[in-house]
Amino acid sequence: MDKSLRALTASISFISVVCMSSSFLPDVAGAVVAPPKTKCFIEVQNAHISTSILEQQGRLAVKVNATSRCNAPQSNVILTVKIFKEGLGVAHLVAQRSTRADNPKSQGLVVKNQFTFAYCKNTTRSKYYGVASARATIRGKGYTTPPVWSEKTLELNCGT
Repeated sequence: MDKSLRALTASISFISVVCMSSSFLPDVAGAVVAPPKTKCFIEVQNAHISTSILEQQGRLAVKVNATSRCNAPQSNVILTVKIFKEGLGVAHLVAQRSTRADNPKSQGLVVKNQFTFAYCKNTTRSKYYGVASARATIRGKGYTTPPVWSEKTLELNCGT
């Protein structure tokens, strides 16, 4: 399945879970359904060479950023980002980092994970993509998202 289609499906699935859990589900045909109370989703950027790490440390690194957005306040958010490298055989994990639920930045309408990266060992061209998922408390209830993929797998001058 195409990664952008998987990302869209995962986003729709998360929104559906939130909507179903916060809406009245009818038992009989023709009953009125309450509109969704929240619109929450994860955005995952494509893998890229980090300009900030290059400028600050003088090193090349592949990086993926993700954001959890919701129109209702989120708390205790654990937003996990993984970077995968494609190669011979199955894609393999090169980096994984999560936000901390107890961090004040893991609360609110927008929570970001902008610190998931892997240093490049050389400039060999390699293909990378990102996957993110989250756990959060919204209106007192716990939610877990399905994984969301970055839109594209990109070839970068970064061998890990």
